Amino acid sequence: MKIYLIALPQDVPHAINQIEAAFELDLRTVRHETAGPDLTRTALDVELRAPQITPEVAAHVLAHFGAGGYHAGSYTRDLIMLIARADPSRRRRLALAEPAYVLAVGLAQDTATGVETLQTIARSGRTAVIS
Repeated sequence: MKIYLIALPQDVPHAINQIEAAFELDLRTVRHETAGPDLTRTALDVELRAPQITPEVAAHVLAHFGAGGYHAGSYTRDLIMLIARADPSRRRRLALAEPAYVLAVGLAQDTATGVETLQTIARSGRTAVIS
């Protein structure tokens, strides 16, 4: 996947770090070009990482569905409710920012064994990578 970033040259390293952290991706290549007198156009070739469902994420989603776990703070509770109500297009957009929560809600709502999978993750205390 290509991401294009246009920024001042001195801001590029910080912007790349923010993109990597926000979208959980692995940076494969970076190519810089001039985009004007003061701007640099940076092409990032990235690979998205598989979302990781932590025991905390599993517990929050389980609580939302009344299947155990424990409640999150108000922001995360609202986020889970929004994901659960979102149509597929909006859910894909939410997955860019919160892939683990989108995956966990999808498991609980859309699969026969999703709740049991989340309960296992929550009990185990170990993060699960589901792809």
